[in-house]
Amino acid sequence: MLAKAPVRVVRFHTRLMSITGPKQEPKPAQALDTSPMMEAFSSSAIKSAMSATTATARREISSKLFYAVLADFQTQFTNGYDYSTEPPLHVSSFMAPAYSNMALGISYKANDNYSCFLSPITLRTTMVLDDVLANAGAYGMKDGNHFLFEPGAYFVANGQQKIMENVVLTSRLDLFTPYNNDFGNIDVNWDLAANCHINKFLTATVSTTLRYFEREIPKIQFRQMLGLGLSYTFATR
Repeated sequence: MLAKAPVRVVRFHTRLMSITGPKQEPKPAQALDTSPMMEAFSSSAIKSAMSATTATARREISSKLFYAVLADFQTQFTNGYDYSTEPPLHVSSFMAPAYSNMALGISYKANDNYSCFLSPITLRTTMVLDDVLANAGAYGMKDGNHFLFEPGAYFVANGQQKIMENVVLTSRLDLFTPYNNDFGNIDVNWDLAANCHINKFLTATVSTTLRYFEREIPKIQFRQMLGLGLSYTFATR
C-alpha cells in the first residue's frame, strides 16, 4: 500500500502574445470564411493578443512517477481581423475562441530539467461566445452552439537546458487528438524560447511557436517574438 504524500500544486508560466497590424475599420463577419481564423499565429497582418495559463496537481507514485491532474485555459484579449480582405474581416475576439483542457494522467519527471505528462482521459472544451462567429460555424461550432466538448488523449513535454553561462533554452510541446472521427489528426503546439540574462537588471527572450490545428487552418503556422524585461532578485537570509 502506497504511503500518502502531500498534494503539490504547481503553477507554470502565463504567456502573452500580441500581434498588431494596420488599424482599419473592420466589417461584420456575416459571410464568414473560417480558414483565416487563426492566421494571427503566422501573419502580422492580423491583430491579436492571446494568453495561456497551465496548472497541475499531482501525487507521488515513486521518485519519478506521479498521478497528475492538469488544467489549462487559453484565450485572447483583443479582436482579430483578416486584413487580406477590404475592409478587414472580423475573425476572433475575447472568448472567441477560448480553449480549455482538463486532463487526468501520469506525470514523469526525469530530473529538474525534463518532464512529461500523458493523459488518456482528457476533455477539451472549445468556446466561441461571439454570436456572429458561432452562427457562422467558426472553430467547429455547429447549429449556433457556443461550446464544443471533445474527449481525447493529451501529451505534454517540458524541458529546459542551460546552453551558455547566461542563456537557458526552454521548450513545451502539446499534442492532442480527439476520440471521434478525427482521431489521429493531432493538434500540435510547440513553444521554444531562449531566455538570456543580459545583466543584473535586464533580460531578453527570443521565442517561436509552431502550431498546427487543422480545424483552424490546414497548414503549419509560426510565430516569433522578441521581448525585453527588467528583473531583480531579492536576497534572502
